[in-house]
Amino acid sequence: MSVMNPTTDGSRFYTPPAIHVFIQDLQQGQWIEEEKVVSTRYGRIKRCRIFGVVTIRKEPAPENQEESFLDESFTQNARISFQIDDGTGRIWVTIFGIEIKDYNFLQKGILVEVVGKPRFYRNNISLVGEFARKIEDPNWETHHILKVLHRRKFKPRLEIEKVESTSFTEFNFDSKEFPDMKENVKKFESLPSTDSTENQMIEEISHDIENLSDEIEDLSSNDPFHSLTIMDEIVKFIQKNDEGDGVAVSAIQEAFHLDLTALKGYLEQLSQDIRIYKTNVGYYSAY
Repeated sequence: MSVMNPTTDGSRFYTPPAIHVFIQDLQQGQWIEEEKVVSTRYGRIKRCRIFGVVTIRKEPAPENQEESFLDESFTQNARISFQIDDGTGRIWVTIFGIEIKDYNFLQKGILVEVVGKPRFYRNNISLVGEFARKIEDPNWETHHILKVLHRRKFKPRLEIEKVESTSFTEFNFDSKEFPDMKENVKKFESLPSTDSTENQMIEEISHDIENLSDEIEDLSSNDPFHSLTIMDEIVKFIQKNDEGDGVAVSAIQEAFHLDLTALKGYLEQLSQDIRIYKTNVGYYSAY
């Protein structure tokens, strides 16, 4: 009689922990399609937990349109998509199989906690959410930031470097592919479990907590809505300088002094938000 390996069988039902991360950590990571994970500075992340402010909310949509037309009370198997900003970046979240009434709280400007699995869609990292909840007590966000800072300080680190910036003439704005990213993995030995080491860790964590306001100020110094402000300014610039044929990408880059990869991200996001559109290769107009 064969004996089932409990570890092997149990792995099918294993749910990985939701790692506390900043949105920036996901966006700077390397997507591994074969394993459906993001390789980040913390290692490979299959499931994560993030906090952020809702900046865009799309109306919930039934996944079965025909059935919803037949039954006005139909709310099962709906999905909702929204975008959140945590001060380090923005990310789209989609939650499937919801009751629409359960997500009426999800409005622009509120702070939420989201747990979900990263996905790669249209050359961008997004999240398939398991749930989202409104955060009333800001201390939960502070706790989240502390968890991320603690992981950054004490866990083995995976550094990811982007390739050197591409010149404008070499950068293909029609391509959906961003410049390749390469991994530079540096493993650090775990600290031994001794009383002196534990005391040292406690002292360092206490020091981190004392300086948390500085860390939060660093995040806030970039303005949580900095990227939103830049995109608003880009739209205004295009509207002001559009003479009928659109505004050249090179002119936008020169005006805002943006890295080409970042600029492409802004232009694609604005196109998805239906605020600008491409008139020709390398030219954009605003609605």
